[in-house]
Amino acid sequence: TTFAKVLADAGRDVTLWARRESVATAIRDTRRNPDYLPGVDLPENLHGTSDFDAALDGVDAVVLAVPSQALRENMRVFRDSLPARIPVVSLAKGVEIGTGLRMSEVTLQGFDPEMHFEEGLRIQWLNRATYCLQYPERMHFMEQMRLSPFHDRYHQVQESPFIKAMKTFVRNAIERKELVRLPVEVYWSIAFAPLYQLVKFHMSRRGMPGSGAFSLNETLINTTLELVLKALKP
Repeated sequence: TTFAKVLADAGRDVTLWARRESVATAIRDTRRNPDYLPGVDLPENLHGTSDFDAALDGVDAVVLAVPSQALRENMRVFRDSLPARIPVVSLAKGVEIGTGLRMSEVTLQGFDPEMHFEEGLRIQWLNRATYCLQYPERMHFMEQMRLSPFHDRYHQVQESPFIKAMKTFVRNAIERKELVRLPVEVYWSIAFAPLYQLVKFHMSRRGMPGSGAFSLNETLINTTLELVLKALKP
């Protein structure tokens, strides 16, 4: 849905095929996909259908957005239905989208890995929250890419300036005894997962079941960050 919106925003007429009719109906009737892209309005030139043949009618290109481990199986099912001489693009193979600054670059603005931990993490939270709230569809796309095998293969061959900066920042904080030593998965889950979950609640415009509407503000961000810092400090 995220990439379909990117194409539609670029002026293309896009039909998104959904396995479930309920998803296709939501896209057609409400201009939203609450299951996979909550809180984001979809453009009028993005259409939803659960009819595979209808989705392929009159297309000049096909984009496959399936996990790489399922690509072969899906191609066996769909190959006979794909129009002849129509280009087929797999997102699992890395379509490059020109979006200006990437999130990894935005989060480094005003940030120095030599900063003390509390100051540096505060800047990271501000930068990440600002970017995700301004570009919600890109946040969802990056989350999908982060969980894909392509993301792991990329970092096996190239360490980005962002990763280098984060490693230096954490190593310095541990050496200065400003941060407890933790497995990276535990550190990330405490340091950043709370922020991303709050952003998701904000974008969906609702909180936990039964709690009503939710809106993220500076006070909530600062309160949550203080709890995160308390959990990570020795």
